[in-house]
Amino acid sequence: MSPRSLSLACLFSGVLFIGSAAAQSCPTQASGFAGGSGTQADPWLVCSSSQLNSVRLHMSAGLYFKQIADVDMAGVAFVPIGQTTVSGAPQFFATYDGNGFRILNLAIDTPTTDVVGLFGKIGSSAVIKNLGLDNVYVRGALCVGCIASENNGLITNCYAKGTSIGSTFAGGLIGDNRAAVTDCYANVSVGGSGYLGGIVGVHFGVNPVPPAVMRCHAYGLIAPSGTSGGLVGNDQVHNAVVTDSFWDMQTSTQSVSAGGVGKTTAQMKMLVTYPVSWSFTTVWRIDDGVDYPRLRWESGLAGVAYCFGDGSGTGCPCGNDAAAGAGTGCLTSLGNGGLLQASGNSQISADTVRLTASGLPNSAALFFQGDAQVAGGAGATFGDGLRCAGGMIVRLATKTAVAGTAVFPGRGDVSLMIKGQLGPCGGVRDYQVWFRNAGSFCTASTFNLTNAVELTWVP
Repeated sequence: MSPRSLSLACLFSGVLFIGSAAAQSCPTQASGFAGGSGTQADPWLVCSSSQLNSVRLHMSAGLYFKQIADVDMAGVAFVPIGQTTVSGAPQFFATYDGNGFRILNLAIDTPTTDVVGLFGKIGSSAVIKNLGLDNVYVRGALCVGCIASENNGLITNCYAKGTSIGSTFAGGLIGDNRAAVTDCYANVSVGGSGYLGGIVGVHFGVNPVPPAVMRCHAYGLIAPSGTSGGLVGNDQVHNAVVTDSFWDMQTSTQSVSAGGVGKTTAQMKMLVTYPVSWSFTTVWRIDDGVDYPRLRWESGLAGVAYCFGDGSGTGCPCGNDAAAGAGTGCLTSLGNGGLLQASGNSQISADTVRLTASGLPNSAALFFQGDAQVAGGAGATFGDGLRCAGGMIVRLATKTAVAGTAVFPGRGDVSLMIKGQLGPCGGVRDYQVWFRNAGSFCTASTFNLTNAVELTWVP
């Protein structure tokens, strides 16, 4: 359940948590949507199956949609948005922002129809982003994909879980990719007779910029066919760019792909598999050694990191700034900042959240909880750095870092399992770690702070 979908107002420790109005009801205005005017500043709002169906009435470039709740399509007959023949029109040229919500139980079962997916053809200016498809089933003839039959635009920060079946050119996300798909993943069983792939069935067409798959992964079962691949089935243009992308050779049963790198299941679930281009502080997260990478906006996943550097927008005390782009706090005596990450499921019923602080010297590390972000990091000075988690501070536990781990050689990792402390209503809390630095380093301040993590506890 997404924290946005809470429909009850809950009172806990003097803090009122209220679900969004859109999550409590889904009005339909004269426009056919829940609100908005279709501009970038005021997009049309989508929160029902009928409103999703109305998207097909407005497909021109320069129009914008934003989803504001999960949309359940169970039992709803649905035709792909912008559906057309392989050589025909129209295409969807607008922007659809899933806004961190999902489309559930979408089923399109048309085995003799070409161009099948949530969207038919996506045009060159189209953007599909921040959207998840759960329990999706799409079946067609030529060009089948859960999100799009043919992509000529950009699909980013999306995932699909379900089934995609096509006679030819079937993919977990896209049947025929002619443009870019970035920071996406698929757990889709793909079937058919040829050109099948976990993310893309085929790279096709001639474009000024080669088709691209960047920072994506797939782990669904791919049926053996004349041409199939764990990530990409086939590259017809012979110049597609597949960068920093992976597929699970075991679960897919595929040892080859027209791009990408095959890994074992165990490797796919390890942080060290993924290069630095994968942002595990802003885009992705991973429960290291337990699960595949997930997108940070997904419901039930723990933690959004913030307050990097010292959180103030100015240099760290003693001039010990971490390297640009390192995504960590002020420098320690080991030459890097302490990094705090959260993993696991923050649904209170699951209670599997683990906070892990890495890059610490051998020292005591204090995990603490606050009830708010300090705006802009401009909080009370707390040693070497600023306290980014503010408000009511609660000491959770003290752990001792042990240096020399395989992932962070020469530095220490400490972790703490934390439990849902907010009662049945859930809510937001902020976490940070204070730790001792080497006594000889920056003698005016011999302790430091990691970045902070905001965690939404979900009922």
